[in-house]
Amino acid sequence: MSAHHIRQHARNKNRYPAAIWYQYSNHPSALGLAVVSGALTKQFSNEPLTLLSLASFSEPEIKNAGSQHRLYGFFCQDSAILALQAKANGADTYLLGLSRLANGELQALTVDVDFCHDYPELVLRIMDPLLDVPLLTRLQSETSASLLQQQTGKNSVQLKRLYGDNLLQQLQLNLTHELLSELEQLQQRLLAQGALLRGINIHHWQAPQPLSILRSERARQRAATPLGVAS
Repeated sequence: MSAHHIRQHARNKNRYPAAIWYQYSNHPSALGLAVVSGALTKQFSNEPLTLLSLASFSEPEIKNAGSQHRLYGFFCQDSAILALQAKANGADTYLLGLSRLANGELQALTVDVDFCHDYPELVLRIMDPLLDVPLLTRLQSETSASLLQQQTGKNSVQLKRLYGDNLLQQLQLNLTHELLSELEQLQQRLLAQGALLRGINIHHWQAPQPLSILRSERARQRAATPLGVAS
């Protein structure tokens, strides 16, 4: 499958896009755990939707399009530095959420603007299992540890040394004022170091609606659930 084929057939305005692409770093992340746990695949198990990992493709054209955040339907959770650089270099993306790890790593979840406008319902459905990551703490400890090791390639001792306790809680996606301020400070440092082509407007970059809609819907579901009944 070539990048030309993807561009030619992606925006066909059908119920489903030609494909949804994803990529995540080897740091713990909500997107990575949603993939390795099977939660993301399960979300679309009975539908003709193709989920493609950028890491499984070796074609330079596709790799370059992904690294530049120029793939249609591309969800990426990686270092906020890389997301800022792609945006400053002209990538037309939205910032969907941020998370901060105990080692200081600020991660950004982004998607291309065109896909967000064309398929807003799919954006919500892809993000929905990402919000469940902290709930993995309810699993047996060895199960959640196994998922983290599978996603990161690090053993439990390494994970604890790097990220401390309550790692799953650190993966919660947010667009709080505190996190957005950290992102702005990071941008200013990169500009001062000459590591960023130009500054971007963080306020205009963020798209808080998906997180807000999903959390409002979950709040309504909890309110409608009788006490003592699992949701």
